[in-house]
Amino acid sequence: SGPRRTARPRRQALFENWVAPLHFERGVPSFRVGATKGATRFPCHTSTCHEASCRMSRRAQIHMGPEQGESVKIQKGVKDRLDSIKSSLNELSEILTILSKETEFLQGSAKGSDTTEQTQFWRRTHVRQVGASIESVSYSLRRMAIDAVGSGFLELEPGALQLLQERRYSLDKGTIKSRTAFNRVEENVILGFRYAAKAGYGDFEIDTSKKFWSDLLLFITLRNRVTHPKSLADLHVSEEDHQFTTAVFTSFVEQGFLLFQNVKASTKKAWEEEQERLKKALDGITQFADKAQSKTPKQEAPD
Repeated sequence: SGPRRTARPRRQALFENWVAPLHFERGVPSFRVGATKGATRFPCHTSTCHEASCRMSRRAQIHMGPEQGESVKIQKGVKDRLDSIKSSLNELSEILTILSKETEFLQGSAKGSDTTEQTQFWRRTHVRQVGASIESVSYSLRRMAIDAVGSGFLELEPGALQLLQERRYSLDKGTIKSRTAFNRVEENVILGFRYAAKAGYGDFEIDTSKKFWSDLLLFITLRNRVTHPKSLADLHVSEEDHQFTTAVFTSFVEQGFLLFQNVKASTKKAWEEEQERLKKALDGITQFADKAQSKTPKQEAPD
């Protein structure tokens, strides 16, 4: 008897939350490639692929050579990469949610007279928290690119990986040694957004000619002053500074959403292109299987 026919998968939106769903649950219709024993299963996500696989009989599969089996593995790399992107963006989404709630709380707590000690405490805390949030998001974006390189999904130009890792290398008496070399905050913002987009098939750059960038640089100066005060005056955060801090964080989050949209569109395009390549591979496999099956002598029923 032929292979068991599974139910046709229901069509679903590829991206429901950021770039979800990109994982593959157990029970998804699949097709078998290679000999019956030790055959490899690959997920099938289009009705065309499913129908093509169901037309292949067990006898035809046995006649398929290894080169046909290898041709359908083109999907695996893209699928694994999309899974990795989804996991990274989901984690970053949770981080942004928590940090946004903290910022909203501190923004409300920091309202009041400039001379009130309690108000000044909350305003300084607000400035430090926004600064830490920007660094946290930048690190998460850089980590996304570093993981993509480690998994073999992304190739970077020379020196880029060392900058993302904040490592530098030198020769000491014939021995190559590495050391930590921290980048500036604004440098990590540029690196994080640029290479996180590349990890997600996208192309995104922070526009340093926009007002957001000049405001970010001014905020970093404010944050450094409050975090590392050199005088009593450095600890004072005015109402204007407080409102400015809120505006910078809002603009930074907006840049994050622009990045998400860029990655979402790029990964969707990559997935569709991979599905088209898979469909062409399956068409070739199906033709080969049908041809092999037609040449197989039919067994006559015993008298």
